[in-house]
Amino acid sequence: AATAGPEEREILLELIDALDRALDRPTPSLGWWARLLGRESQSDAGLRRGIEVARARTLARMHHLGIEPIDTTGTFDADLHGAIERLAAMPGRPDGAIARTHRTGFVVRDGATRRVLRSAQVSVYSGIPTIGGNSNEG
Repeated sequence: AATAGPEEREILLELIDALDRALDRPTPSLGWWARLLGRESQSDAGLRRGIEVARARTLARMHHLGIEPIDTTGTFDADLHGAIERLAAMPGRPDGAIARTHRTGFVVRDGATRRVLRSAQVSVYSGIPTIGGNSNEG
């Protein structure tokens, strides 16, 4: 398997962050006039799809280089996640459940071992003892 040096990893992380920010933004509005006329822009949907494809290809390349996103669908793990916000508990959500991902974190495989390249920044439901942006960039 190929490997990426620190500079290449940093470039890939910055690229993923930029693509994620672009996908988090609402689709640009065509303005009231276009909406009044019932015109939908296919270019807006095409732009979003292009960003999604670029993100998927970047993640595939990162996977090839041994870099994988950290799962943020479960419970907070201080070794993988940095809690930047604590939210009030919600019915049906256990303490420590991850509510939202603010920044994707990544681990890098080195043979049989995995190490955190960058912690995922998350919001968690109450019950987490410390709040802070754990960052293990390197």
